[in-house]
Amino acid sequence: ESENKDLDGKGLYSRHEGAAINYVFLADEAQTLNLNTTSGAIYLSAGNSDGQSFPQFLSVLENGFPGLQVSASGAPVTTWTFEDGYLKGNGSDAFFIAKDTKDPYNYSKDNYQI
Repeated sequence: ESENKDLDGKGLYSRHEGAAINYVFLADEAQTLNLNTTSGAIYLSAGNSDGQSFPQFLSVLENGFPGLQVSASGAPVTTWTFEDGYLKGNGSDAFFIAKDTKDPYNYSKDNYQI
């Protein structure tokens, strides 16, 4: 939810930007993510050329890139919940968006990055 009505109702999608990291952006059509209500993990099931699959966890990294990332780590670092219809990561629903964040492939030049 945003005071900017052009942003309301947008979904999340991730773009691969290297080193097992996908940056997360706003989109008209959302990417389908999985929620494990027991662990609080939100993840994608990714695969490699050998046919193996692994989870990429949606994470808020406090000491890393200042934003949301889908990251291939061994376990989730962020616990996600829905409270009163709002998504919260580690108890916070204060997310910010910006354009032109200097992401590696410059997707944020034309798209809002979370």
